[in-house]
Amino acid sequence: MNLFSFFEAHRNPLVRLMDHIGKMETMDAHRLNGRVIAALGKAVGALLPFLFSIEGLFGSIYLKIKGREEFRPVNTRKKEVSVVILNWNGEGIIRECLLHLEKALKKTPGEHEVIVVDNNSTDRSVDLLCRDFPWVKLIGLKKNLGFSRGNNKGVKASGKDIVMLLNNDVLVSEDMFNRLLSHFDDGSVFAAAPKVVLENGDLNEGHSWGEFRDGMMLFYNERQSKEFEVIDRPSLTLYPIGACAIMDRKIYW
Repeated sequence: MNLFSFFEAHRNPLVRLMDHIGKMETMDAHRLNGRVIAALGKAVGALLPFLFSIEGLFGSIYLKIKGREEFRPVNTRKKEVSVVILNWNGEGIIRECLLHLEKALKKTPGEHEVIVVDNNSTDRSVDLLCRDFPWVKLIGLKKNLGFSRGNNKGVKASGKDIVMLLNNDVLVSEDMFNRLLSHFDDGSVFAAAPKVVLENGDLNEGHSWGEFRDGMMLFYNERQSKEFEVIDRPSLTLYPIGACAIMDRKIYW
């Protein structure tokens, strides 16, 4: 049993409660006073430090049981990447993803690997991978495990110091790895991520940050409003996006 599965966003009772509060606030049928809802949100928010400390305690115990170390800055990792791609019925898109990825990795010094985890596809994805991409390590799952557990199967099978989670519809640029890996010269860096741009040039995902207000954590991304600053330099971000995140494998695991 994985203790941390309880804290996954789609299962976390705090996340679900706050989501429910937000929905009640927008539903006329409940006719609840906004101030009452805000007060409830603040009450839950006041409990968060205590609840997170409990989560941290459970996490420390879990790590000790598993014999794993907690986060510590590192500077001995090799700049070699295990790229993990989760696939489900991606026959029509994964080819372009892998072709772009192959070009980018060939321009990146070191020995790298690509792992495709197939989430029990019903199309001909597996046949395509076996026929056209024999250099890819394929992990076929007997049932669809979803995003988090599916990706973790690939991370567990990876063998490089750096791991990248890449969506099968993302096309990487040829210089992306060299740019992102340069940040791992700093031993305190856990993860890095590029911006994701749509085919028409619009920003799909970029720099993110959070603000705690009225008992809720509000999340923002630079794509949301022209009023927000557009980041044109390396900058700290609240989280690396799951579609294209590159991380220290040991710390992640």
